[in-house]
Amino acid sequence: MKENFDCTQFITYDAEENINDVIDSFVSIGFTVIPFDKIRNVKKEYFKEYFRSNVYELKWDEFLGYFDEWQEDGETPKPIIDFANVLKSVIKCSKVSNLRVILTNFAEEGLSTNEVIKVKDKKIMEGLYLMSSKNFEVWTDNLVLEIE
Repeated sequence: MKENFDCTQFITYDAEENINDVIDSFVSIGFTVIPFDKIRNVKKEYFKEYFRSNVYELKWDEFLGYFDEWQEDGETPKPIIDFANVLKSVIKCSKVSNLRVILTNFAEEGLSTNEVIKVKDKKIMEGLYLMSSKNFEVWTDNLVLEIE
């Protein structure tokens, strides 16, 4: 039987120096940050082509549920706003390049779909909205958001 997983997020980027203070900011908004060596192998194998030199799993089982509540003309749920703000702080860190965020609804090799979208740093919210169930532009199980 093939392994699968669901309801998790990853942040991956290139950096020459450690940026633990920036990564710790995800903890302050409710995530458990899991370093690469502690991530389940099925997850590392599934997303290996999208990973940069630094990879962290951002675990919060209920986080993607906020995307189901997010309607284009409604208010953005606070946890998504907080997440976007932390991403902006990561981008501002001069030590970071090639930032990607991966939002995972469901992942199984040969069964699920991945969509890679590039967004400018000022369009993070629009990029994140693509994961909303109320969005009709992109239908995917997993969103890989490249933030430029």
